[in-house]
Amino acid sequence: MCKKQQLRVPDNEEELRQLQDDFYKTAREGFMKNELVGFKNLKEIAFCKANIITAIHKLKANKGSRTPGVDDEVMRENILEQDYEEVITRVMKTVDNYISKPIRRAYIPKTGSNDMRPLGIQCLIDKIVQECIRNVIEPILEAQFFDHSYGFRPLRDAHQAYERVKKILHGTGYHWVLEGDITQFFDNVNHNVLTGALYHMGIKDRRILQMIKAMLRAGIMNEIYYNDIGTPQGGILSPLLANVYLNKFDNFIVREWEEKKLKNVSRYNKSGKRKGQKSGVIQQTLKRAAPNMKPAYLIRYADDWVIVTNTLNNAKKLKSRIHNFLKTHLKLELSDKKTRITNVKKKAINFLGFLIRARAGKSKSGLIIHGKPDKEKLVRKVLKLKKNIHDFKKSANIENLIHKINLYNCRVRGILNYYKVASHIYLGVRKIAYELSGLVFKVLRSCKAPVKWIPADETRNLTEIHKIRKQLIPAIKYKDFWIGVTNLNFVKWELVSLKNPKETIYTAEGRELYRRRTGKQRRLNRKDLTLSIKYSEIISHSKKNSKSIYNFEFFMNRGYVYNVDKGRCRVCGNVIEDNTDIEAHHINLTLPIDKINRVQNLATVHSHCHNMIHSSKDFSNAIPEKMRKKVLSFRSKLREQKL
Repeated sequence: MCKKQQLRVPDNEEELRQLQDDFYKTAREGFMKNELVGFKNLKEIAFCKANIITAIHKLKANKGSRTPGVDDEVMRENILEQDYEEVITRVMKTVDNYISKPIRRAYIPKTGSNDMRPLGIQCLIDKIVQECIRNVIEPILEAQFFDHSYGFRPLRDAHQAYERVKKILHGTGYHWVLEGDITQFFDNVNHNVLTGALYHMGIKDRRILQMIKAMLRAGIMNEIYYNDIGTPQGGILSPLLANVYLNKFDNFIVREWEEKKLKNVSRYNKSGKRKGQKSGVIQQTLKRAAPNMKPAYLIRYADDWVIVTNTLNNAKKLKSRIHNFLKTHLKLELSDKKTRITNVKKKAINFLGFLIRARAGKSKSGLIIHGKPDKEKLVRKVLKLKKNIHDFKKSANIENLIHKINLYNCRVRGILNYYKVASHIYLGVRKIAYELSGLVFKVLRSCKAPVKWIPADETRNLTEIHKIRKQLIPAIKYKDFWIGVTNLNFVKWELVSLKNPKETIYTAEGRELYRRRTGKQRRLNRKDLTLSIKYSEIISHSKKNSKSIYNFEFFMNRGYVYNVDKGRCRVCGNVIEDNTDIEAHHINLTLPIDKINRVQNLATVHSHCHNMIHSSKDFSNAIPEKMRKKVLSFRSKLREQKL
């Protein structure tokens, strides 16, 4: 039975967020009850004004927004600096009889081989359309995904997948692992199978499904006009669609073990315990109830996956069954060459850049699990670091050299932040760290910079990292302090928490769990001020200037500035309750068009307070002293700009 949902188009970002929460809740409840829930009228929601602005705001922070497609358009020049109403109208018109433009092909080196990985670079307008669709369908799909699928999902990461593998190996004592590899997965996604999966998961708006098909079928510039199979890597929707496609695979594995329904289940309660039993877990119950079952614990990150099981024979049977399932139901091929069966007590498995191995120990299961960085991948990263070090020689001056050192330090910290969850991280980087520090000192000395070996805690940069380190590192003197080049050895193992399935961005409880775990605050919703803007007056005023500063970016960021200022006027400090009285003051009017409307250059003010800033009248006796100082401060900045 399929229940249909009556949907209301949101008027602002707050209503959009609430609608996403409702989508997730409805889809989750239906999924748990094994009832299909259908969502229609999704196109109207996907391309409402609030969602278009939200999509553009998210994309503008993405580096890919600066990479042009076949039409040579980029985010800043072709969207943010354009007229507000024209941008909204353009997006809305694009989706009428939607035809996706061809993608531009780019190639990047493939990890672990000499082959090149193809990336599809889409046109800017197609990226916006895809982001609009993703915002609407993701909560519906996210509610139904497998708990131990971690790739390209909100609030999930590779560290949690890595920790889940360790937890299963340690907790069960099983040491046979099937390391899976699907031959050219992204290039072999069947469009009909994919849209069928979307429909089955509740995306019942056929217009959205047809748009997704149009995106998938988009040709490749100078190669093919029509693409009848595969999904482009690098597309906004591609990661989400990959999870939809492989969701059938997830369900196939988990229903055979982790979610197996037993015929004789009446003897057991919902917790997995026998009635009257004081202790026990679901896997122990399954073993007693069905001793011939084959344990299979799946952990998947996009198209990288492993399955932990108890015997070599079971691993072989699983491999055969998976091969047949992928070929029959998903039109995919399991790579015989790259799909391996490994005994982790004798050899490490390679998963997401980590080598994971088991050894005998005194744990309850008899196994102790440890991990370390994959040496080959780490070496490739180190080669890039060496290029960065040699690039120090090209510095034009000491300030430019410091800038390059800071970039190098960021890359080192990025590597360590990824591998710090490996229990043997220190052993993996110790030798390499010594080699890199020696090279850094040698290169800096050739730059004729004032270089010296300095205790890390005496340097001025990366203070949170360096303040607890006494080890000597290469550093250059700038003015009266030292700038250090950080060490690859400055890392401490960090325990990763297992993923709590309740932690999601689509419920209030899930967001609170995330905040407690990470300490990060939830992003504020953009207050919708577009209806309160005296649009015609602003446009009329801006046309007096040779170049309007009141572009799309201004109208979009105006709402975010209101949130940053907590709804208070920067002049008088009072809350602005009437939307028609809210204005945004440009602090520095001399900035170029690509910077003038950024959040840091705007201030929320009352209309009358804004008038005082730009007026030449003396309000000294009419307003409080604190307010007068604020007005004079804003005025002084404007006068400095005129001078």
